[in-house]
Amino acid sequence: MNSKDFKWYDRRELFERYEDGEYMILNENGKNVGKYYNYDLNKWDYNKRSKIDLKYIRYEFSCFDDREIEKEFGWNNIDKIGKFLYLIFKKSITKKIDNEDGEKWVYIDKNEDEKQILGNDYFLNFRLRLEELKLIKIKVGKLNRYKKEVLLYRLNERFYSCIKREVWIRNRSLNKKLNLRYKNKINEDDLIRNEVENCKFLEIVNGKYDLDRIIDKRIKRKKKEYYEKSRYDFEGNRKIKNYENKILKYDAINRNEIYDRFELLRLNIKEIKFGENDLVYRDKNYGGRIYNIINCVDKEFRELLRLDGEKLVEVDMVCGYVSLLYRLFKVIENENDLYNSELDIEIRNKVGNVNGFDFIHYYKNLIYEVKDGIDFYLFIYFNLIRDINLFGDKKDKVGRKEVEKENRNYIKGLVINLINGKDEFLKNKRFVDNKYDYRGLCELIFKKNGFECLSKLKEIEIDFKFGNNYYGYEKYKNISKILNLYEVEIMNEKSKLLMREDIKYISLFDGLLVKESDKDRVLKILNGNCNVDKEGIIKFK
Repeated sequence: MNSKDFKWYDRRELFERYEDGEYMILNENGKNVGKYYNYDLNKWDYNKRSKIDLKYIRYEFSCFDDREIEKEFGWNNIDKIGKFLYLIFKKSITKKIDNEDGEKWVYIDKNEDEKQILGNDYFLNFRLRLEELKLIKIKVGKLNRYKKEVLLYRLNERFYSCIKREVWIRNRSLNKKLNLRYKNKINEDDLIRNEVENCKFLEIVNGKYDLDRIIDKRIKRKKKEYYEKSRYDFEGNRKIKNYENKILKYDAINRNEIYDRFELLRLNIKEIKFGENDLVYRDKNYGGRIYNIINCVDKEFRELLRLDGEKLVEVDMVCGYVSLLYRLFKVIENENDLYNSELDIEIRNKVGNVNGFDFIHYYKNLIYEVKDGIDFYLFIYFNLIRDINLFGDKKDKVGRKEVEKENRNYIKGLVINLINGKDEFLKNKRFVDNKYDYRGLCELIFKKNGFECLSKLKEIEIDFKFGNNYYGYEKYKNISKILNLYEVEIMNEKSKLLMREDIKYISLFDGLLVKESDKDRVLKILNGNCNVDKEGIIKFK
């Protein structure tokens, strides 16, 4: 729909003429009586009620606007249905085209979302009617290969192409539910509260040219990334085909999808300032990772963000995944008796004397014994397989640094794949232009005892005591889950140190966004020792 040709109806005349709790002298049967306006029932009565603070926002969609909602569901349910449709829209837009299978199916929690928003007694009837009107589709499916089957929702495609506008939620009963919901969320822990407060200081600065440039940059980067990954010899045929399809998808991409995500980010910043605190939360299935309004959207948008009016810079773990693996091997070795948590002891007991000692010494000499350290992935490229140009002779076209970057990306993906991959899948493959078999390459990168330790870790049963023990979980994923837990523990501790110094930051899983003026101070704090990293294994740059 062309926004230039579209004109909204006068919303104020139909739905915003009076505020909830507004007092007025009315003439009834020739007598003047004072009454209060009940917005939920759209009528005046004698019950005194305070005015509500307008702080929760939703979209009104031109393809099914509030006039149509009132006609189908009644005045009292306008905000409830509107909020529910908006929730599905937000979840589907946040998925991003490059992380999905082309379908916008999302999970809506029955207790947290449907019942709270639509009401315990009505949500089933509302769901059925929305489906009958072909506004939503519902199917039984899985969020991933291993989780149980749940109901998944999808909006009619008209919601993505129609005109949208922001409206305040005025329904008093829904506002009360949202107040309680967000109050409970914010009380989870200090880090969640701090993250919410930090996000309230975010702003977006951009003109039309800036956003167009950002979108062009996003499309160019993702197409290049998928082209490179489609040539990785360690990927399976299914993934390679998926990357090839994504390249085509980006060729024909509707730029409006990226624009919608940007506008949603703008709206999320506005919402969190007014108190919508469940935009920051922990995912217990990933060791308690903190998710916020920034770390789940397009990376390129960060260029247009300001915190306290300042540009943001990123600080990240140095070779984070391999450094966390090094820490895991140090836990198993436990030479200085520093690692004695319940999980550490269980891992150590089950792995035995296969502790990766040769990789420990090898990695220590590379990263910690050399001033400023060495990039592990570039070291592997330069010293082990430099004689092979994985992406052809492109130096004349893009320069040596670009070729190094592409090959570094390949090595990083390869190393992570070797750490997390299933032995049965990897053992029959050859890597790096058919030069190495699985075991030979692993012993080259992780050394002999290190490779044996990796193999052992993929075989043992571990009680993680967090996340869902869902059917189908395979033991070869142990390492990924352990490293994820270590990442969360370290980032939690480092974040607390920044909190004590009153330094604002935005979490990025294995890194942080901080103000440009704070970067040196932040790095000094992050690169110091802490309770969960007493040996200073994890470094930041």
